[in-house]
Amino acid sequence: MSDLPFTISPLEDADRQAFVQFEHRNRQAFEQFNRARGPNHYTARGLDEAFDLLRARQSRSELHLWVARHRLGHWLGRVALFNHHRQGERWGLVAYQTDLDHCRLGVATHLLRQCVVEAVAQGYAWLEAQVTHDNRASMAVLARCGFRPDGPDEPVELERGRVQTLRLRRVIQAPGPVVLHGANVGLPS
Repeated sequence: MSDLPFTISPLEDADRQAFVQFEHRNRQAFEQFNRARGPNHYTARGLDEAFDLLRARQSRSELHLWVARHRLGHWLGRVALFNHHRQGERWGLVAYQTDLDHCRLGVATHLLRQCVVEAVAQGYAWLEAQVTHDNRASMAVLARCGFRPDGPDEPVELERGRVQTLRLRRVIQAPGPVVLHGANVGLPS
């Protein structure tokens, strides 16, 4: 039995109302470090469509989405692992958010570790995350989970203006052994 006040499990159909509550409660915090979703997203119809899209993408294995649920049922955080392919390798883009009243409880760290476990199981080569240059809390969480800076990323337009972003990466699979041609050549003594 875990000592944590929450469990982590995949997004389920029964999560619709918790999703709506989480989105409304955390809108301002989300938009501080992410592109605004637009006013239609936060309408009843917009949130229903967003939830249905997440479930559809999850059922097609385009993404894996886990939720940290408090013992009372409300969400403490969520993480999405988006599946990508590049040059024959599978990799994942992670995006996570913690409920504004439940930061610094280890929720994000546990959610990101779930992504790493899934990435290993799925044979991903690496995971990436994009953060704004001033999101020190997110950078610290990502570093705890093995992500390292991988250079600047594209600036984003946020409500607070144009903000520079950083890309962080965590290698999952070490590259295969390199065959060294001529490595077994005998040397004269």
